[in-house]
Amino acid sequence: MVSGRYLDGPGDEFLIVLPGMDGPYTTAVLAEGCVFVPRGVGPVRVAGLMLKDARAEVEKAYARTVKYGHITFE
Repeated sequence: MVSGRYLDGPGDEFLIVLPGMDGPYTTAVLAEGCVFVPRGVGPVRVAGLMLKDARAEVEKAYARTVKYGHITFE
């Protein structure tokens, strides 16, 4: 697959860093196409999205739920 065009899917793993956490949190895309984001954010659909779009979806979901800090999603 051409770099930058890879679509996220079940089994792909991501690191999430949130304010106040001791270290990064690892999460995988579930069969339903979502990743689980802690701090009350919950599942966010990322399957079928390019990394930049998945990152944007996770950041939007975080901003809707948590009103401080910044999430890092890699």
